[in-house]
Amino acid sequence: MPSWRAAPPRETDSLPLSWGSAALEVGGGLFFLCLAWKNQRSAPAEERRAAGLESAASLLTLLAALLRFLALESGTLPTDDTLP
Repeated sequence: MPSWRAAPPRETDSLPLSWGSAALEVGGGLFFLCLAWKNQRSAPAEERRAAGLESAASLLTLLAALLRFLALESGTLPTDDTLP
């Protein structure tokens, strides 16, 4: 009788997809940071504080994306094997 067991799942490398998504995050972060800075420069005096907060939030988001990208490149991001 033939064995009807399914073939074992193939190992796939998701690293190129991870790099692509991290690069998109960094690019998007740069884009929104530039928009926030442009908005801050052109904002009226009474709206400068809110525009400054938007710039700070955009900068922090960009920094988080850069840290993720650098951790991915250095290989220090946790994988499914290392998660509890």
